[in-house]
Amino acid sequence: FLAMQQDKGKLLNQVLTPSEYERVHAFFAQYQPAIPFATIETQSPLLLSSAIYELLLPCEQKGGVEMKIIDEAYRQKKATKGLETVAFQASIFDSIPYEEQARDLLKSIDSLEQQRRMMSEMLQIYKQQDVEKLNEMRMDEDSSIAAHADLMLYQRNANWAKQFPATASQKATLFAVGAAHLGGKKGVLQLLREQGYVVRAIKN
Repeated sequence: FLAMQQDKGKLLNQVLTPSEYERVHAFFAQYQPAIPFATIETQSPLLLSSAIYELLLPCEQKGGVEMKIIDEAYRQKKATKGLETVAFQASIFDSIPYEEQARDLLKSIDSLEQQRRMMSEMLQIYKQQDVEKLNEMRMDEDSSIAAHADLMLYQRNANWAKQFPATASQKATLFAVGAAHLGGKKGVLQLLREQGYVVRAIKN
């Protein structure tokens, strides 16, 4: 998380008005009171925007599927490896203007109930394994992710798909990527099909 800090020296109070800044401050004081806001505001606003979705999840235990997979791999003494580095992810955030990220963050906070409803709908679609509809919802969003889809999603999808064959040829491998990366013509699933893989959903 700390590796995602802005390296440009900018803070939210430099690009938001005092009242806008206070709304952001009040949000994190309510939803993440254990973390000092002085620490929170050093992070990329885009990263903070993504964190809002997790904060709105209607469950007591949070942390995402990623942490569950890592914990299980550790328990079974399985090796883990990232498809990209944290430094690379930070460079993606730095490629999007800070002011644009800050505006997206403020917009998400100001439309909290709308975000909550959208999260609920996305969870239902996720459970139905409808990755194409999930992709359509993501692309319909007026956010930096949708506006910079090539940088945030498509280029990364292509880089990941190129890594799959060599890794999977060595041993049975679990690849875990975010749901937003799966659907669409440039999604990971389609890229794998184009490489000749048969892709099918697995249900419990």
